[in-house]
Amino acid sequence: MFGRIVVALMALAPTICLAGTVWERGVARGLDTYVAAIDGGRVTIACDPDRVHGTTPQGTIVILMPKDRSATRVVFLAESGEQAAFDLRDGVAAQAMTDPDDWETMTGMMREGGRVAVVTARDAFTLDLAPLPSLHCS
Repeated sequence: MFGRIVVALMALAPTICLAGTVWERGVARGLDTYVAAIDGGRVTIACDPDRVHGTTPQGTIVILMPKDRSATRVVFLAESGEQAAFDLRDGVAAQAMTDPDDWETMTGMMREGGRVAVVTARDAFTLDLAPLPSLHCS
């Protein structure tokens, strides 16, 4: 299952949305997808709000850092001071394998919008996100 989701997300790689604009939204293999990118960094979120692919949460985030392409941990930092940290495997964090509180914090940041820094040990970029109230990824 995890592999199918990653393949679906990789198909979205050419899709880019500039910071400060509305998220690029799509559907891939029954999953709602959202992409935001700037300066070589990209965040892709895929959600299965209707549980098309099973009863367990199937949300994923795919992180592409501008320089640190082999990051194993990423932190999202909002201007409000909220933060959410995720372990990555090949740039991917699966909702079912993350801390539920961090997942909820991250999706809350995305729904609210605003400036969000995406940070690893060796790289960072900041997105100025439009609100994404339609994100149902819990």
